Amino acid sequence: MCLTTANLFASKGYQVSVLEVLTPGPLNEFLHPSIRQKYLNRKSKWSIGTMRKLVHIMKEYNVVHVHMRHVYRYVFLASLFTKKKLILHDHFNTFPENWKSKVIFRILLKRKIYVSVNQIGSKWATDFLQLSPDRVFNVSNIIIPKNVKTGKHNSNKLVLVSNIKPEKYIEFIIPLALEINRKDSSVVIDVIGKIMDKRYYKEILTQLKTYGIQDRVRFITNVDSVQDVLCNYALGLHFSKKESGPLVLLEYLAQSLPFVAYRTGEVAEKLYTSLPMFFMTNHDELAWSEKVLDLRHQEIDYTVLNTVFNANNSIEEYFNQWLRIYERSLY
Repeated sequence: MCLTTANLFASKGYQVSVLEVLTPGPLNEFLHPSIRQKYLNRKSKWSIGTMRKLVHIMKEYNVVHVHMRHVYRYVFLASLFTKKKLILHDHFNTFPENWKSKVIFRILLKRKIYVSVNQIGSKWATDFLQLSPDRVFNVSNIIIPKNVKTGKHNSNKLVLVSNIKPEKYIEFIIPLALEINRKDSSVVIDVIGKIMDKRYYKEILTQLKTYGIQDRVRFITNVDSVQDVLCNYALGLHFSKKESGPLVLLEYLAQSLPFVAYRTGEVAEKLYTSLPMFFMTNHDELAWSEKVLDLRHQEIDYTVLNTVFNANNSIEEYFNQWLRIYERSLY
């Protein structure tokens, strides 16, 4: 979401910079050409020199928008020397409710702005942390759609777009692939994402080989722009049991790709009202395989998918929400 928000404001003429706290990543090729990139190159949390550098950088800007709690904690220390009113953009989907967390977060967020990507987070901030409601906001994530690809979706190929780590429940692909392969051995599932947990990844590969379906599930880890390749698939998948989004469902819809997903997260709840047939409330591989194979052969009304996507992905509304938040952070 850093890229989405930065590029959106830059495209409207605002002066935007993006600061990477650790080593430079691959952001450059995805940023609007007017955006300035800065690098902290932090080697240690306790480096006084790096902290001074961060303080100096922060003093240049009117608005400091911080993604993720762990980054915010570090930037908060620097803010003590700048008196900047930080914005915490919280992407987490877990919200601790114990006295220690309450004390820590109330200190971190005193006279600051808290923005959650779901209503559960904003309610936690106002009800549990007892933050002032005028400094708590809920902004659902969006994506910037690329031109919808034309052509017939490959009916034998399914896709799961997800980084590879236990939290995403990727291992469900094993019983699901087994069940699908039993009914239709022509189906292949591609998993597109970065390997975040090598041990977990290797365990899945081992099990796939054990069951003899290593050629039915393929991992593709070098795709930077997922929307560019979704036209190659008949159906998207999403297994995760707990999400704040999941944003990938909007990416599927942006490319008119139907999907089968576990019902969890803010985005899923919004889409469910229009597309209930795309969601599951369990992880029973038999039920999933039947749903997947049924949808794969159904005639899809792509105009409906496009309408639902536009109704749940308003770029202008997203921009106006963040503009109001930025203005609020100035006083």
